Amino acid sequence: MPPRITTIQPGVFNSNSKLSSLILPNTVEVIIGWSSEDGATFGGALSEIIISEDSMLKEIISSAFYGSKIKSIFIPQYLASMDSSPFLYCKLENIIIDPRNQVLKTDGKTIYKDDNATIYIVSAYFSGEYTVPSFVNKLFGACFRGVPITNIIFPNHSIEMNVFCFGETNIVSFEFPSTSTKVPTCFFSDCYSLQFVKLSDNITSINQYAFNACFNLRNLTLPSKLISIGDYAFQTCSSLKKIIFPSTLREIGQSVFMNCNLEIDTDSNDNFLYVNHMLFSNNKSFLTESFGTDINTVLTIPIECVSIGKNTFWKKDLKKVTFAGSSVISINETAFSHSKIVEIYFPSSLQTLGNGCFMSCSLLTTASFSGTSIKSIPDDCFRDCTKLTDIVLPSSITSIGSYSFYNCVSIGDIGIRDTQVSKIGRYSFSFSGLTTFESSNCLSELLLNSFESSSVSRVSICSNNIPDGCFHNCTNLISLTLHEGIVTLSSTCFKGCTKLESFTIPSTTTTINSFAFQGCSSLSSVTLSQGSVLREVFGGAFADCDLLESIICNSASHTFRNGALMDADESNLIVFIPSSKITTFIVPSTMKTIGQYAFMGSRNLIRVICNGDTLTTIGFMSLTNCVSLSFLYVSSSSLTTIGDHAFDGCPKLHKCGSVQCMKNKRNMFIEKDIPSISFTEVCSNYELTCKMRGIYTFSFLQNTAVFILMYL
Repeated sequence: MPPRITTIQPGVFNSNSKLSSLILPNTVEVIIGWSSEDGATFGGALSEIIISEDSMLKEIISSAFYGSKIKSIFIPQYLASMDSSPFLYCKLENIIIDPRNQVLKTDGKTIYKDDNATIYIVSAYFSGEYTVPSFVNKLFGACFRGVPITNIIFPNHSIEMNVFCFGETNIVSFEFPSTSTKVPTCFFSDCYSLQFVKLSDNITSINQYAFNACFNLRNLTLPSKLISIGDYAFQTCSSLKKIIFPSTLREIGQSVFMNCNLEIDTDSNDNFLYVNHMLFSNNKSFLTESFGTDINTVLTIPIECVSIGKNTFWKKDLKKVTFAGSSVISINETAFSHSKIVEIYFPSSLQTLGNGCFMSCSLLTTASFSGTSIKSIPDDCFRDCTKLTDIVLPSSITSIGSYSFYNCVSIGDIGIRDTQVSKIGRYSFSFSGLTTFESSNCLSELLLNSFESSSVSRVSICSNNIPDGCFHNCTNLISLTLHEGIVTLSSTCFKGCTKLESFTIPSTTTTINSFAFQGCSSLSSVTLSQGSVLREVFGGAFADCDLLESIICNSASHTFRNGALMDADESNLIVFIPSSKITTFIVPSTMKTIGQYAFMGSRNLIRVICNGDTLTTIGFMSLTNCVSLSFLYVSSSSLTTIGDHAFDGCPKLHKCGSVQCMKNKRNMFIEKDIPSISFTEVCSNYELTCKMRGIYTFSFLQNTAVFILMYL
């Protein structure tokens, strides 16, 4: 390792199957242990890390050694902070702490701090029963996390316990000390063996994720003084069958009993109501949980309910939801996600839907918005609802979020033309069965890949920008109307629309970006509107459009001749149609600039002849991939610029006699990878670089006679 390194980042040595031993440089001060992207710092085969007494290590952040095979660790004198299970699942047989360390102490397998009053870290070497020493009065957060103990014995005095204390252990049963007043966050999270818990009567709060994924937990009695239960506190406690709410309970978080099927007794509590397998709070105004298991269930939401909570019906078995009145205002995030719901008829009172509300409802066929005035379809709302067929958006809709109808393969025309939609998120209709997009408004926001690979056949659209991949691979698209106001047609926006035959470029469009219409194999007619301000057509914009040979030019600012679109005064060449059958192009003598990408991919082009003395610029990638181009003639003494990669992919321009220009300009071409042999005028074997096969004609754009004799 570098000798002066001070910080080691996550994942640096993770899963290295060959690294078994490592010497830590003394200069290292911080080990940033773990990240979701890169994993642990020292995971994998590492079985030994050597830390010297002179080490400057001060901090280990998170699970640095998670999954490693180390058996021993030396804690140097300055190391005082090791939060969040740095040795998670490491069966340390020997922990040594430098005597000069003023913060941490050890008995060989447990690390203490605060003058031994706090258990800081416990080695996963322990199993079975663990007895907390009498001198301890605090358990640090996650101190037993991942330690395979099955039971714990406390001393006869108050013990402070913190977050994740016993997470991922093998504890089977646990009794909270009488002095406990809360169950900390993630306290028993992922304790798959936990079956029995006795909660102290003095506990007033059970924090979020406290018993998350305790699959075998059963017969839990909530304490008589309990006031609140946090988010996801009993998530996936699938063995719980019944819970009695004490009269003191006033508040529960979202998705407290997610993935549970149990009965809740609320008879002693006026703050909650359990009826028809549904749990309500706030005088029945908020539906927080549902516990039904019958796939044919038809649920009626009472008129008092104004909101359905997050994940309320997540993965639940039910067929239909109806509303007894028009009171529900909001259905929150992922409320019905992954459920078996088939039909839902929204009440007229509905104002908002949450993200992912019906995501992956694979049986949903009908979602009726009749009578509603909702304004937004949020992100992921109906994503992957593959059977959804009966849906028409209300006229009040102004925004359709990202991925909102992604992979809804069975939808057709959902009535967008009758809405006020002005914003469409990324991938909103990608891979969907949408057949028509005709917007009555000019969109203020249209994000990338919005309609990619959809079934859309008719498009009428206005937006400042048609973004990258917007209609990419829409193979059913036959009718395209681009309205005035569109400035940019971005990369791949209509790539692969194989049935598109014609379209008109709006007068407001200035730029067509790379590969915008690549692979539109039926495209044969493109019209440039009157008053056009088009300035740039990037490389590959019309690549693989084999039927397109010309552009109908209605613009007084442009002219189209001999396969090329140019400014009206023929001073700037914008684009040469790459599928043009023209083999010889004579650049007008008035030309000043051959624009970037101008001839890119013109596979039939054999000769480009630049007459006159006005040409100053051959643009970036202007002749790239002209694979048949065998001869380039440039007579201009005014040439000052040749863009990078101008001749890449032109192998025949590397042959003897293939390039002719003024001698004092040759270095410009050589700098762009044209070899010196290309300028040779007398070549061996009397072989011409441009062989005449019969009689051919140069297409002149002005009264200029060109005679070129080349010898090889």
